[in-house]
Amino acid sequence: MSNSSFRAAAWQIEDARSTLLSLCPACWYDLAMADLSERRKKLLYRANYRGFKEADIVIGGFAKAHLNELDEAELDMFAALLKIDDRQLYAWVMGDIEPPAEFDGPVLHKMQKYRPKILS
Repeated sequence: MSNSSFRAAAWQIEDARSTLLSLCPACWYDLAMADLSERRKKLLYRANYRGFKEADIVIGGFAKAHLNELDEAELDMFAALLKIDDRQLYAWVMGDIEPPAEFDGPVLHKMQKYRPKILS
């Protein structure tokens, strides 16, 4: 597919979406929730399949318990945390080492409060 064909197809999709939203203003919520739900599913998968079992338990367990409670900004932070090396993130969550300031926020604090007592 050429660049111009791709742009035309993307424009048609966006135009159809705009038309739908103009006909049903409340539908934007359903579309936004569908996108958010899909994002949560992907984050849950990434949280559950880390590099070692303890990280799967702590990070995946947190995601299962709290992912639906996170707003979009917190989901962004959680996604950023999932990009960190598994052992490093695990050490931050367990309190073994201090995280850098850019990652030391509300989501990491929630993860630290969640950590299972058996692993503490």
